[in-house]
Order: sequence, then structure tokens, then C-alpha cells
Amino acid sequence: MKPKVRNWINQLENGVIKSKTTTILYAIHSHTKNKGFTTVYELRNELPFPHQTLTAILSMVQDEGLIAMYGEEKINDSLFQKIRYARPEERTQLIYLREHEKFTQWVVRGLKDFSKFLPQSIEEGLKGL
Repeated sequence: MKPKVRNWINQLENGVIKSKTTTILYAIHSHTKNKGFTTVYELRNELPFPHQTLTAILSMVQDEGLIAMYGEEKINDSLFQKIRYARPEERTQLIYLREHEKFTQWVVRGLKDFSKFLPQSIEEGLKGL
């Protein structure tokens, strides 16, 4: 586990919230404990952070396997992804799945934007991923 992740978890366990990241993690943990999940919509209304800050931190803690995103909830005719605090035993798998998701997006974007630079055999191999 990375030192910054251990630090966030220690802050949460000790009830010492020192950063925007641990503030967001604490809110997600509280919602998960109370009703099983939260959404960006709920966090945005509850926390005093700009939307871009909130989503950037959510992306970072998702990369570290601390939260899981799944399913959707409809709020005011808009769909929002459900977010829950991840259990310790699932964090390694969540990190792997997130890395794989980002890699796949990178390949798709690369094929779309730069396929003219790739030999046909490599392009076909990447499309098979």
C-alpha cells in the first residue's frame, strides 16, 4: 500500500480529517455505512468543493482502490454513478480493474487518433485487446 493511501486510512481510523481527500473519503464511508452508497450529486451538495476538485479526487482514490463505482441512481432526471467505500480485501482487484479500464480507454483513443501511424498488424492486434 502506498504511503499516501496508508496516511488517508490512518486519518480516517483516527478521526483526524486533514485534507480534501480524507474529507471526501469520510463522506463516502459515512454514506456507505448508512445506506450502502452515495453519488457525486450527493457529495457535491454536501461538501464545499468545486465539482472539478471533487471528481479529480474521486478519480485518484478510485485509482488507489479505496472506492468502488457501480450501477446508477436517477436523481432529478439525471443518472449518477453509485459510489461506495471499498472493503480492504477487494482493493487489489479494484486497482487492477481500474488500471485495465484506463489502459483500454488509452488503446481505443490511440487507435482513433493515431492509427495512420501504426502498421496494419499492430493496429489489428490492438483492436483485438
